[in-house]
Parts: sequence; structure tokens; C-alpha cells
Amino acid sequence: MLNTWEVNQVELSERKKLVLSNIVEQYIATGAPVGSKAVCSALDSACSSATVRNEMSELIELGFLVQPHTSAGRIPSNKGFRFYVSSLMKKYKLSDRDKQFIDNALPQYVDNPDDFMVKAGTVLANITRCAAVTTVPVDKDAALSKVEVIPMGRGILLLAVLTSSGMIKNRVCHCDVSITSDDADLFVKVINKAFSGKKLCNITPAQVQTLAPMLGDKMLALSSVLNGFFLTVQDFVDIKYRFEGETNLLFRGDMTEENLLNILGFLSRKESLSQILKRVGEKTEVLIGEETDEEALSSAAIISAGYAGSSHMIGKIAIIGPTRLDYFHYIPSIEYFASAIEKILLKNI
Repeated sequence: MLNTWEVNQVELSERKKLVLSNIVEQYIATGAPVGSKAVCSALDSACSSATVRNEMSELIELGFLVQPHTSAGRIPSNKGFRFYVSSLMKKYKLSDRDKQFIDNALPQYVDNPDDFMVKAGTVLANITRCAAVTTVPVDKDAALSKVEVIPMGRGILLLAVLTSSGMIKNRVCHCDVSITSDDADLFVKVINKAFSGKKLCNITPAQVQTLAPMLGDKMLALSSVLNGFFLTVQDFVDIKYRFEGETNLLFRGDMTEENLLNILGFLSRKESLSQILKRVGEKTEVLIGEETDEEALSSAAIISAGYAGSSHMIGKIAIIGPTRLDYFHYIPSIEYFASAIEKILLKNI
């Protein structure tokens, strides 16, 4: 595994830093191995070609560069990308035009947080040409405000669960027999009395099941609604990961077929990626190659950022692509993207 701390502690001379930084930036821009002449030209004769070749050789020995073929130029290793991102890359400040482009691309109204985050993920994938992951904001401190049930006829009921943070989720429940308004009122009374003001994360299946006898002779008829209530509570508590834009990777042209198949195969296992995102913090983070602890992602990079939907509602966004990502522009763009989502959610929820 690539030890990020150890990489960041490596001491390189200023000239080696200059050469490495230039090679990384040229490789990101062109996708082609970078030769000593190209480095000399970019450095405006600050170093001779022989000096640059010596520095390249030493950077290869230190593990920061790789030479794909004997006669080819050099490309950054994962260690080289990590050192560049952590220690060499300058901070890019998004222009007002960049920010306006992101603001205009995002929906400004949130009717349903789930649908909004799917749309946001699609926008993020399109902007970066990578696969995008988003999570619906989860408020683990939210409590049940109230439950409402509306009979729709023919054994169909609409269950609505409202939380203390102002979020609401609806669920259609089907019963074997017709349910009257009085039956619905009984269900609402029992649920609200038992759980109103209680944190959603503390509501257990056993607690919900103990309420069944209180429904009297309607216990069996309303069992599906009781189960629907618990499933809706779990919808508020469980983190849901939305994946968009996986096919973008097919058209990037900067990955080998093997690397592409490895990444796409990994993305098909949604739970594996969700486990990685659970490990990263709420601030912007970059995982490169072995830092993901996944062999299939040894040639991939993940950039993630957190956002808040309120003081307690936290979510994440991320992109997954090849290690040859435009970190210089993508990192501040994703940070702003997360802050833009945050503003929209705070305004609408």
C-alpha cells in the first residue's frame, strides 16, 4: 500500500521538484510520456538536457517516475502523483465564470433529495468526464415529527413520515382488505404516541413490532403499513450511494483496456466503493492507486468532498477516474460543487 505520510515526508531538491512537477503537468495535459527535451523547453533553459536526464533517472530510482519503454520519455508513478498533489501543486482559484457554470448546471429547486442528488451526480459526471458518486444527505440526529396515513381506496394507503429536520418521505402501502379513515387514524395515533420526538436511528424493528397488538382487530390488516413505517425510517437513516456516468470512462482514451475493465468491474460492485467512501473524511480527499486498498483501482484515483444539508445532515460526492486526472482544476471544482449543493439544500430543506 502507498503510505501517503511517508511519501509526503520525502525530501527532494528544488530542482527535482521542478522536474517532477513539470513532468506531471505535461503528462496530465497530453497523456504522452515526457522526454528531457520537453522538460528543458518548458523550464526555459533553467537546466541542461543532461542535467534533466540525471534528475529523471534519480526520480525513477526514488519511485516517483516510470519509464514505460527504453526509448520513451517518463510518466509519473502513483507515488509521483501523490507527491505532486500533496506538496507541489499550486492552489487553483475558480473564476466567477467557473462557479457560474456549476451553479447553472445544478437544479435550483429540491422537491425530493434523492432525485436531486441523482441529477447532481449526472452533472458532476458530465463536467469531469468521470464516474460520479453522490450520497443523499442523512440526518442521524433527526427525530420523528409525525406520521400521516391517507387511505387511497382498494386497500392502498399513502404513508407519510415527517422528521424534525423538515424532510418528508412517502411510501405506498398495500393491504389485503380495505382500510377505513378510522383505521388509518388508529394507526397514526399509535405510531405518533410511541415514537414522536424519538430519534429515527434509535427506532428498532422490535420496538415497531411491539405496537402490533395496539392495533386491535386491525393488526393483520395494517401489518404491511407497520412494516412500511419501519422501512421508511430506515430510508432516512441509511446512507444511499448513487452512481452516475460510469460509461464516461469508456471514452476518456487515457486508460489501457485492462485498467478500464478493472475499474468498471470494481464499480459494478457498489458496496465495495461505498466502503471506501465511508473511510474518507468530510473534507476534500484524494486517494491515488494503492491508497484505495483495492487492487482493481491501482491505476485509478478518487476525489471526494463532503457537504452539509443542515447542521446535522451530511453527505458526500466523489469522482472516480484514471490517475491521470486534472487534479489542479478538479479538486477546487469538486470543492465548489459540494458547497453549491450545500447552499441549495439549505435553501430548500
